[in-house]
Amino acid sequence: MTQEFNEIVGCKTKCNLIRTEFKFSDKHRRWVHVLVGQQYTELCNSGRSIILKSYRCRISLLRIYFFAILMSRVLIVGAGLTGSVCACLLRREMPNKVSIVVWDKARGAGGRMSTSRSPSDPNCTADLGAQYITATPYYAKTHRSFYDELLAHGILKPLVAPVEGMLMKEEGLRNFVTPRGSSSIVKHYLRESGAEVCFDHHITHIYQKGASWEVQRKGGEAEHFDAVVLTMPTPQLLQLQGDVPSLIEGGPRQKLESVSYSSRYALGLFYSAGVRIDVPWAAKYIADNPCVRFISVDDKKRNVESSTSGPSLVVHTSVAFGAEHLEAAEKDVGCLVLAELKKVLPGLPEPVSVKVQKWRYSQTATRRRRRRRKREANDVLKSCCALRPGSSP
Repeated sequence: MTQEFNEIVGCKTKCNLIRTEFKFSDKHRRWVHVLVGQQYTELCNSGRSIILKSYRCRISLLRIYFFAILMSRVLIVGAGLTGSVCACLLRREMPNKVSIVVWDKARGAGGRMSTSRSPSDPNCTADLGAQYITATPYYAKTHRSFYDELLAHGILKPLVAPVEGMLMKEEGLRNFVTPRGSSSIVKHYLRESGAEVCFDHHITHIYQKGASWEVQRKGGEAEHFDAVVLTMPTPQLLQLQGDVPSLIEGGPRQKLESVSYSSRYALGLFYSAGVRIDVPWAAKYIADNPCVRFISVDDKKRNVESSTSGPSLVVHTSVAFGAEHLEAAEKDVGCLVLAELKKVLPGLPEPVSVKVQKWRYSQTATRRRRRRRKREANDVLKSCCALRPGSSP
């Protein structure tokens, strides 16, 4: 979670002046006077801030014909961490000059920072995606304002509960948890953005219509926007129809197609009030099981244990297991994971309900990681074969 969070909050948008690709109406035309030897990087015209490139002129006075791109309505596709931070930063940069709309095909905000609730107790929650936020010394300093903001609002708190098997790859790391669930970070930025957020909006086609974009979705009418920001996983972006395939043809498509993702499953186990999960840790990494990779007692991890709500337990599978069972029925996968979980925790009480979450696009994987995970998958398959009755190692 460290890299994704810190890359998102540190991103900058590069704006280029476009003159010839699109046609603009007369209200978008401006005459700009540029004096000798002076460089303008910002010009306020009619109360609107317009970003300009730097100009240096040889003559005393020059008139430049200039098209200003005024983003009045922006669509951000994806109500996860990337989309919510993008919406928030856009609003803070342009408080009264842009209408922000966020669409997501899911039924709630969060993306891979989703928080699920028990069907019988809304106060019993489980983080099925990101488990905690890790700040390196560099990012803690560079993105201090973001961390300070989230800490001041009580959205982040230091992780003080014991996590067994955690590897400290760098000195000075700081770990944080979300008392109200990891989706509370996303919801905070969406609130700050003032965006119009729409769920169950699955986009299928994007067409370029002059200076605007026509966006079509399943079961709904097409809408027009001045700009569209896509924050979904790369394979989903490549599935978009309309003008998107031709716009990314060539080098961009090759680079996008080279991105690969690991896959895994997550299970959320919800319990009734009064049940105790008697383990000495709040979370634990499992190294010797072909299926279970991570276990977390979520209320204990967040340090929010309550006598009126039951505990919740989260299980993340290994990458190898996720790849092997990616197309299997979620119900069957849930039974397999629960069987392995009982081997790791033999005295685990029976939950009131269980939710199975498939993360088809869990994390981006480099070539080196893919080779390592392929070896891990082969090792797992060999061990399974050795344990199968009637077979030889």
